[in-house]
Formats: sequence, structure tokens, C-alpha cells
Amino acid sequence: MTAKEIREIGLEIDFPKISMRTLFKPLAMPTDRNPFAILQFQKVVRESTVGSIEFEPGTWGLMFNWKGSSIVRSQHLSKPSIVPGRTVFFSRSIKMDVKVAKGDHDSTFILWKSAKLPSLQRWLETWDRHQAYQPMGPVLNPFTSKLFKDSAIELRVAGLIFNTMADLVSQQDRIDLSELPAGLPDVFVHLTNEVRRSPAQYWPVPEAAKLAGYSSHHFSRIFKQLVGYGFQAYVERCRTELAIELLRGSSMTVDSIASKSGFGATQALRDSLREHLGLMPSDLRPHDVRHETKTISR
Repeated sequence: MTAKEIREIGLEIDFPKISMRTLFKPLAMPTDRNPFAILQFQKVVRESTVGSIEFEPGTWGLMFNWKGSSIVRSQHLSKPSIVPGRTVFFSRSIKMDVKVAKGDHDSTFILWKSAKLPSLQRWLETWDRHQAYQPMGPVLNPFTSKLFKDSAIELRVAGLIFNTMADLVSQQDRIDLSELPAGLPDVFVHLTNEVRRSPAQYWPVPEAAKLAGYSSHHFSRIFKQLVGYGFQAYVERCRTELAIELLRGSSMTVDSIASKSGFGATQALRDSLREHLGLMPSDLRPHDVRHETKTISR
């Protein structure tokens, strides 16, 4: 897809290290029947890359980010938006600075002119939300090209947008690195809720197993079988979520944040952020991403 084609659907994109021809694959483009542009971004990013995206007035976008992490900084928000994998992100900001983390990326973008969905436009403007993001949760399944080849693409995509936007703008922005499957036994739901409420607390496996009513060995095996990763990994993910919020919204030192969020050492926090987001603590601070990049490159 060329830079000219991207501009024609209402975007101006500047990523100096990435060729526009390889940035997006068009899955569907606007027609008389279909007002949506649907683009796919699948790329292995070799090193963190900084660029900008500028929306033409009246152009809105919804991103379903399946894999990879990005940081979005907008003039409308004092804090950066953190968009990890399995996150839905909405924007109607005019211009955003974006840092794409190193690693594998897979995202689907739906773009449309707000005037094409007037009832949604009127409703969203009552919320005055320029950006919003939420975890996908277990309901949304990865897109397939079949959806975009459907003869009723306009109705299907419009329905998807309406349903998604209701949750996005009516809730507080959040990320979820510690996503849990539905249908966990009540004892596991209670335990994981306790960990999420107090991730900095000491959570040894024997104590967690006792709370759940299992032996340590049986608890560890069942937890991993049900959740997909171990209990201590779950605790680390909850601690990382807390650290992210402190990094985004406070002036505490990284050492203090590592301690407050339950990490035994600052390096453990750095390693966790790198593993789950491909980012460093300094990336999440509320300052200009371009200034940071220039400082690092010196």
C-alpha cells in the first residue's frame, strides 16, 4: 500500500525507518456500498521505531491489536496510552506520536469518516473521548479475511464498531497482561482477585495453594492447566500492570516503583516490561517520545 493510498483514506503517516509500501496490507477499501477502510499491519520490528500518525479531521479509527506493543502519545492526553497485544484501541485524535516496540506485530485497523456513522458520531461526542483502549477479553476472536469478503461487510463491520465502542468509551482505560479464562473454579477466582488487588504482597505458592485448598504440587499443576501459565507468572503480570500505572502517572523513581509493585529488584521490573511489552520503564513516562528517542541516540 502506498503513502498516496493511505492519504486518500484520511491518514498521514510518517515512520522514517519503515517503508509505506510494507506498512499496511489493505483488506478492504471504501466503496459506494462500504464506507470502511480495513488495513492489516503484520511485521517483525527489528528495533523500537518512532513515528507519527495524523488523522484528517473527521477520520476515526479502531485498532484490534492482536500481537506486539505500542505507545501512543496524543495532545489530548497527559499520559501515554499503552497498547499491548489483545487490546482494542480507538482514536479520533488529530495527531499522535507512536513508538512501536521491538518484536512481532499483528494488528487490524478499521478507518471511517465519522459522518458516515452519524448516530455513533453524536453519541461519542457526548463522551468527549478522543482515545480509549480496553483488553479484548475472551469474546473477540482474531479477524479472518473471510469477514472482509462477506457481501454484508458494511453491516458486519458497523455492528462490530457499535458493540466495541460501547465498552471502550464507557469504561476507564486499562490494559490486561493477566487475562484469565472464563469459567475458573470459585476458589481460583477468589485467589486471583486477591492477587490483583494486592500484587505487591508476598505470594508464595504454598500459601496460595492453602488458600485454594490444594497441595502445592497439585495447585501449581491445576493452575497452569486452567490458566495457561503458572501462578508466579500470574503474580508477576499483576505486578507489572501496577508498575505500568505508576510509571505512567507518577514521578516516583523506577527503584521506588519496583519496590512498591512487589518486584525484588529494579532489574526484575525491567525484565518483566521487556518480556511482556518489549519496552523499558523510561518508555512509559509521560514525556515526549521524540525527545526521549533523540536523547537515547546520542
